[in-house]
Amino acid sequence: ALLKEMHAAGFEPNAATYNALLGDALQVGDFDQAWHIVDVMETTGPGIDFYTISILFKGYKGKRHSMDAASFDRTLGLIQTYSVKVDEVLVNVALEACVSLRDPHRLSATLATFKQCGWTLPKQCAMHTYATLIKAYGQTRQLDHAWKLWSEVTERKGLTPSEQLYGQMIDVLVTNNRLDDALQLFEEMKDVHGEHLDSQGFAVAYAMIIKGYAQQKECTKALQCYDQMKEHGTRLGLVVFNSLIDACSRVGDMDAAARLFR
Repeated sequence: ALLKEMHAAGFEPNAATYNALLGDALQVGDFDQAWHIVDVMETTGPGIDFYTISILFKGYKGKRHSMDAASFDRTLGLIQTYSVKVDEVLVNVALEACVSLRDPHRLSATLATFKQCGWTLPKQCAMHTYATLIKAYGQTRQLDHAWKLWSEVTERKGLTPSEQLYGQMIDVLVTNNRLDDALQLFEEMKDVHGEHLDSQGFAVAYAMIIKGYAQQKECTKALQCYDQMKEHGTRLGLVVFNSLIDACSRVGDMDAAARLFR
């Protein structure tokens, strides 16, 4: 309606106007209207710019609504069609949307697209970006690339990994059946960030270690981690309880599983 009123009054909407309307549509969850605005921008409007792409990726994330594969592919295609400059912010929001699809092939293609667009990891890169990339490489089973990024942070740049980055790398190692490496990194994490054992970062790390023990049918060690979490006041999430039940079930110790709920 606003676009019609502007046209009727002789005003030509610019990219900022279209992007604002796009953001509004996504904010209320009107995805059909959002893509209609994109259609208008492409046909009779100013075309697509960096902000349009960023708004699309962020808009889906903001509504806690996972971006479907078709919408993701179309948004990624717009980057190439309009030669949109890819930066660290865009890489983060795009990868977060792609990772939620749990499609390793699409994720690999996305990373390749960024490379084709000329994007390289900046010298001053945020920890969050490293965590996002490590998560992406872990999901695509490219563990060597994940380790390379980890080494870049810890060795080449000499930085102290954040709790989030430790947690993400531990997640990747457990997911790729490298529990021993994950345990070694977890001990290092406790040495570095031991004063924050009750933090969300440690909640994630503990959850992944317990999941790793469950996969290895090491129920006793999983329960020991659970006791440590309670001792430190670390948040016990649903993933922890599910993993503990899984660990107990794999060895047939249902009494231990039942005690978790007493």
